[in-house]
Amino acid sequence: FDPIASEWLHWLVINLPTNQIIINGRAGNEVVRYMNPRPPKGTNRYLFLLYKQQQRLIFDVNTVRKLKNRMRFDRKKFEQNHLLKGPISALFFYCSNTK
Repeated sequence: FDPIASEWLHWLVINLPTNQIIINGRAGNEVVRYMNPRPPKGTNRYLFLLYKQQQRLIFDVNTVRKLKNRMRFDRKKFEQNHLLKGPISALFFYCSNTK
């Protein structure tokens, strides 16, 4: 396992109402709280992806527990399992750790 090369879940908000602005994650259901970037070394890329949901999402306790682990997040599998369309919007940035 290489934590540097794997996907890491920094934030997950679901069930956002259409055309609403998110303020402190309150427009939808925040499943995984936001975690600010903390690159282990070098320069890392961070993505924010927005998907269109086909239906309201409801997660059981075990799913939420796995998501809160954050590391080894499989974005493609998550998209398929929850019938997500998109991403319909994306933003990325680079963050460096010079230590």
